[in-house]
Amino acid sequence: MSEGYLSEGPNRGTVAIRFSDAPYPIMRLAFPSEMSDLLSMDISNTPDRTIRSYDGSLLDAILPILRNLVEAACRDPGSRIGSDFFREHVLVVEDFCRQLAPLFGADLGIVLPAAILHDISAIEDFSKVAEHHTLGAIRTADILRDHGFSEEQAVEVSACAQLHLVPVPSGTYGPEAACLSHADALSQMARPAYWLHYAGKVRGLGFDEGRGWYRSLVEDRWSRLTDSVKPVAKPLYRKAVDACEARQ
Repeated sequence: MSEGYLSEGPNRGTVAIRFSDAPYPIMRLAFPSEMSDLLSMDISNTPDRTIRSYDGSLLDAILPILRNLVEAACRDPGSRIGSDFFREHVLVVEDFCRQLAPLFGADLGIVLPAAILHDISAIEDFSKVAEHHTLGAIRTADILRDHGFSEEQAVEVSACAQLHLVPVPSGTYGPEAACLSHADALSQMARPAYWLHYAGKVRGLGFDEGRGWYRSLVEDRWSRLTDSVKPVAKPLYRKAVDACEARQ
Protein backbone atom coordinates (compact mmCIF):
# COMPACT_ATOMS: atom_id res chain seq x y z
CA MET A 1 0.00 0.00 0.00
CA SER A 2 1.20 3.47 -0.74
CA GLU A 3 2.45 5.31 2.30
CA GLY A 4 0.20 8.09 3.56
CA TYR A 5 -1.41 9.11 6.80
CA LEU A 6 -4.81 8.53 8.33
CA SER A 7 -7.51 10.86 9.51
CA GLU A 8 -11.13 10.53 10.43
CA GLY A 9 -13.20 10.09 7.27
CA PRO A 10 -16.21 12.18 6.31
CA ASN A 11 -18.62 9.57 7.69
CA ARG A 12 -18.76 8.19 11.19
CA GLY A 13 -16.88 4.92 11.51
CA THR A 14 -14.52 5.47 8.61
CA VAL A 15 -10.90 6.40 8.14
CA ALA A 16 -9.39 8.02 5.08
CA ILE A 17 -6.07 7.70 3.28
CA ARG A 18 -4.50 11.07 2.51
CA PHE A 19 -1.16 11.94 0.95
CA SER A 20 0.55 15.04 2.28
CA ASP A 21 2.83 15.69 -0.69
CA ALA A 22 1.35 13.85 -3.66
CA PRO A 23 2.41 15.21 -7.08
CA TYR A 24 -1.24 15.78 -8.07
CA PRO A 25 -4.61 16.03 -6.26
CA ILE A 26 -5.49 12.90 -4.31
CA MET A 27 -9.02 12.30 -3.13
CA ARG A 28 -9.57 11.10 0.42
CA LEU A 29 -10.72 7.49 0.13
CA ALA A 30 -12.87 6.27 3.00
CA PHE A 31 -12.69 2.70 4.24
CA PRO A 32 -14.20 0.93 7.28
CA SER A 33 -12.69 2.04 10.59
CA GLU A 34 -11.65 -1.49 11.47
CA MET A 35 -9.06 -1.17 8.70
CA SER A 36 -7.18 1.58 10.55
CA ASP A 37 -4.48 -0.71 11.94
CA LEU A 38 -3.90 -2.22 8.50
CA LEU A 39 -3.78 1.12 6.72
CA SER A 40 -1.26 2.58 9.15
CA MET A 41 1.18 -0.29 8.69
CA ASP A 42 4.45 0.40 6.91
CA ILE A 43 4.83 -2.58 4.58
CA SER A 44 7.39 -1.05 2.26
CA ASN A 45 10.17 -3.24 3.64
CA THR A 46 8.20 -6.47 3.88
CA PRO A 47 10.49 -9.30 2.69
CA ASP A 48 9.61 -11.65 -0.16
CA ARG A 49 7.07 -9.38 -1.88
CA THR A 50 6.94 -11.22 -5.19
CA ILE A 51 3.32 -12.27 -4.59
CA ARG A 52 2.29 -11.51 -1.02
CA SER A 53 -1.42 -10.89 -1.48
CA TYR A 54 -2.45 -14.10 -3.25
CA ASP A 55 -1.12 -17.49 -4.12
CA GLY A 56 -0.10 -17.79 -7.75
CA SER A 57 -3.09 -19.90 -8.82
CA LEU A 58 -5.61 -17.35 -7.53
CA LEU A 59 -3.78 -14.50 -9.23
CA ASP A 60 -3.66 -16.44 -12.50
CA ALA A 61 -7.41 -17.06 -12.24
CA ILE A 62 -8.48 -13.47 -11.55
CA LEU A 63 -6.31 -11.57 -14.04
CA PRO A 64 -8.05 -12.90 -17.19
CA ILE A 65 -11.41 -11.92 -15.69
CA LEU A 66 -10.21 -8.38 -15.08
CA ARG A 67 -8.65 -8.17 -18.56
CA ASN A 68 -11.92 -9.27 -20.16
CA LEU A 69 -13.83 -6.68 -18.17
CA VAL A 70 -11.54 -3.83 -19.22
CA GLU A 71 -11.33 -4.95 -22.83
CA ALA A 72 -15.13 -5.09 -23.02
CA ALA A 73 -15.30 -1.56 -21.59
CA CYS A 74 -12.86 -0.34 -24.27
CA ARG A 75 -14.91 -1.99 -27.01
CA ASP A 76 -18.18 -0.53 -25.76
CA PRO A 77 -19.60 1.82 -28.42
CA GLY A 78 -20.01 4.49 -25.74
CA SER A 79 -16.31 4.52 -24.90
CA ARG A 80 -14.50 7.44 -26.47
CA ILE A 81 -11.12 5.78 -25.88
CA GLY A 82 -11.89 2.80 -28.10
CA SER A 83 -10.68 -0.76 -28.42
CA ASP A 84 -7.08 0.05 -29.40
CA PHE A 85 -6.43 1.44 -25.93
CA PHE A 86 -6.58 -2.00 -24.35
CA ARG A 87 -3.87 -3.46 -26.56
CA GLU A 88 -1.70 -0.36 -26.87
CA HIS A 89 -1.79 0.80 -23.27
CA VAL A 90 -3.44 -1.47 -20.69
CA LEU A 91 -1.58 -4.64 -21.67
CA VAL A 92 1.65 -2.70 -22.16
CA VAL A 93 1.41 -1.29 -18.62
CA GLU A 94 0.80 -4.77 -17.25
CA ASP A 95 3.86 -6.09 -19.08
CA PHE A 96 6.10 -3.28 -17.80
CA CYS A 97 4.83 -3.89 -14.27
CA ARG A 98 6.00 -7.48 -14.49
CA GLN A 99 9.42 -6.29 -15.65
CA LEU A 100 9.78 -3.57 -13.01
CA ALA A 101 8.37 -5.44 -10.02
CA PRO A 102 11.69 -7.10 -9.08
CA LEU A 103 13.48 -3.74 -9.31
CA PHE A 104 11.07 -2.09 -6.86
CA GLY A 105 10.34 -5.18 -4.78
CA ALA A 106 6.66 -4.75 -5.61
CA ASP A 107 3.93 -7.25 -4.82
CA LEU A 108 2.49 -8.53 -8.11
CA GLY A 109 -0.72 -9.45 -6.33
CA ILE A 110 -1.34 -5.74 -5.85
CA VAL A 111 0.37 -4.29 -8.92
CA LEU A 112 -1.13 -6.45 -11.66
CA PRO A 113 -4.82 -5.94 -10.80
CA ALA A 114 -4.05 -2.22 -10.41
CA ALA A 115 -2.30 -2.18 -13.81
CA ILE A 116 -5.31 -3.70 -15.55
CA LEU A 117 -7.87 -1.45 -13.83
CA HIS A 118 -5.97 1.82 -13.41
CA ASP A 119 -7.69 3.66 -16.29
CA ILE A 120 -11.14 2.10 -15.93
CA SER A 121 -12.85 5.39 -15.07
CA ALA A 122 -11.51 7.18 -18.16
CA ILE A 123 -12.43 4.20 -20.33
CA GLU A 124 -16.00 4.21 -19.09
CA ASP A 125 -16.43 8.00 -19.14
CA PHE A 126 -13.73 10.05 -20.84
CA SER A 127 -15.37 13.31 -19.76
CA LYS A 128 -13.99 12.52 -16.28
CA VAL A 129 -10.41 11.98 -17.50
CA ALA A 130 -9.04 14.87 -15.40
CA GLU A 131 -10.06 13.05 -12.23
CA HIS A 132 -9.94 9.48 -13.48
CA HIS A 133 -7.20 8.50 -11.02
CA THR A 134 -9.44 9.25 -8.04
CA LEU A 135 -12.71 8.03 -9.52
CA GLY A 136 -10.90 5.00 -10.89
CA ALA A 137 -9.61 4.09 -7.44
CA ILE A 138 -13.18 3.90 -6.14
CA ARG A 139 -14.32 1.96 -9.21
CA THR A 140 -11.36 -0.40 -8.85
CA ALA A 141 -12.22 -1.20 -5.25
CA ASP A 142 -15.87 -1.85 -6.19
CA ILE A 143 -14.88 -4.19 -9.02
CA LEU A 144 -12.50 -6.14 -6.82
CA ARG A 145 -15.07 -6.55 -4.06
CA ASP A 146 -17.58 -7.79 -6.64
CA HIS A 147 -15.03 -10.41 -7.75
CA GLY A 148 -14.34 -11.77 -4.29
CA PHE A 149 -11.35 -9.71 -3.18
CA SER A 150 -11.09 -9.08 0.53
CA GLU A 151 -11.41 -5.54 1.85
CA GLU A 152 -7.68 -5.52 2.55
CA GLN A 153 -6.85 -6.48 -1.02
CA ALA A 154 -9.33 -3.99 -2.51
CA VAL A 155 -7.87 -1.17 -0.40
CA GLU A 156 -4.29 -1.90 -1.36
CA VAL A 157 -4.96 -2.30 -5.08
CA SER A 158 -7.13 0.82 -5.31
CA ALA A 159 -4.56 2.92 -3.41
CA CYS A 160 -1.91 1.76 -5.88
CA ALA A 161 -4.12 2.52 -8.90
CA GLN A 162 -4.83 6.02 -7.64
CA LEU A 163 -1.15 6.96 -7.78
CA HIS A 164 -0.46 5.97 -11.38
CA LEU A 165 -0.49 9.35 -13.15
CA VAL A 166 3.20 10.26 -12.90
CA PRO A 167 6.23 8.31 -11.66
CA VAL A 168 6.41 8.43 -7.85
CA PRO A 169 9.26 7.34 -5.56
CA SER A 170 9.05 4.04 -3.76
CA GLY A 171 10.35 5.45 -0.49
CA THR A 172 7.42 7.85 -0.20
CA TYR A 173 4.52 6.02 -1.79
CA GLY A 174 5.52 2.36 -1.58
CA PRO A 175 6.94 -0.11 -4.09
CA GLU A 176 3.61 -0.96 -5.73
CA ALA A 177 2.71 2.64 -6.56
CA ALA A 178 6.25 3.26 -7.80
CA CYS A 179 6.13 0.16 -10.00
CA LEU A 180 2.75 0.99 -11.57
CA SER A 181 3.45 4.70 -12.07
CA HIS A 182 6.79 3.99 -13.74
CA ALA A 183 5.23 1.28 -15.91
CA ASP A 184 2.54 3.74 -17.00
CA ALA A 185 5.22 6.26 -17.99
CA LEU A 186 7.26 3.68 -19.91
CA SER A 187 4.18 2.52 -21.78
CA GLN A 188 3.62 6.07 -23.03
CA MET A 189 7.19 6.24 -24.32
CA ALA A 190 7.11 2.76 -25.87
CA ARG A 191 4.12 3.36 -28.16
CA PRO A 192 4.63 6.78 -29.81
CA ALA A 193 2.56 5.95 -32.88
CA TYR A 194 -0.42 5.08 -30.71
CA TRP A 195 -0.12 8.15 -28.49
CA LEU A 196 0.14 10.50 -31.46
CA HIS A 197 -2.99 8.80 -32.81
CA TYR A 198 -4.62 9.16 -29.35
CA ALA A 199 -3.80 12.87 -29.26
CA GLY A 200 -5.78 13.42 -32.44
CA LYS A 201 -8.61 10.88 -32.30
CA VAL A 202 -9.34 10.74 -28.57
CA ARG A 203 -8.25 14.16 -27.34
CA GLY A 204 -9.28 15.94 -30.52
CA LEU A 205 -6.02 17.84 -30.96
CA GLY A 206 -4.70 19.13 -34.29
CA PHE A 207 -1.53 17.75 -35.86
CA ASP A 208 0.97 20.21 -34.37
CA GLU A 209 -0.92 20.58 -31.10
CA GLY A 210 -1.07 16.82 -30.65
CA ARG A 211 2.63 16.42 -31.35
CA GLY A 212 3.40 19.14 -28.81
CA TRP A 213 1.12 17.54 -26.23
CA TYR A 214 2.84 14.18 -26.60
CA ARG A 215 6.35 15.64 -26.53
CA SER A 216 5.51 17.54 -23.31
CA LEU A 217 4.07 14.38 -21.76
CA VAL A 218 7.18 12.36 -22.60
CA GLU A 219 9.56 15.02 -21.27
CA ASP A 220 7.59 15.32 -18.05
CA ARG A 221 7.52 11.57 -17.43
CA TRP A 222 11.22 11.24 -18.25
CA SER A 223 12.10 13.97 -15.76
CA ARG A 224 10.25 12.15 -12.97
CA LEU A 225 11.72 8.67 -13.45
CA THR A 226 13.94 7.33 -10.70
CA ASP A 227 17.62 6.96 -11.54
CA SER A 228 17.37 3.17 -11.39
CA VAL A 229 14.76 3.11 -14.17
CA LYS A 230 16.30 5.67 -16.53
CA PRO A 231 18.85 3.28 -18.09
CA VAL A 232 16.00 0.94 -19.05
CA ALA A 233 13.82 3.82 -20.22
CA LYS A 234 16.39 5.75 -22.24
CA PRO A 235 15.91 3.86 -25.55
CA LEU A 236 12.14 4.25 -25.18
CA TYR A 237 12.52 7.95 -24.44
CA ARG A 238 14.68 8.46 -27.53
CA LYS A 239 12.18 6.50 -29.64
CA ALA A 240 9.35 8.77 -28.48
CA VAL A 241 11.33 11.98 -29.05
CA ASP A 242 12.45 10.82 -32.50
CA ALA A 243 8.83 10.05 -33.42
CA CYS A 244 7.81 13.59 -32.51
CA GLU A 245 10.66 15.11 -34.50
CA ALA A 246 10.02 12.87 -37.51
CA ARG A 247 6.54 14.30 -37.84
CA GLN A 248 7.75 17.87 -38.18
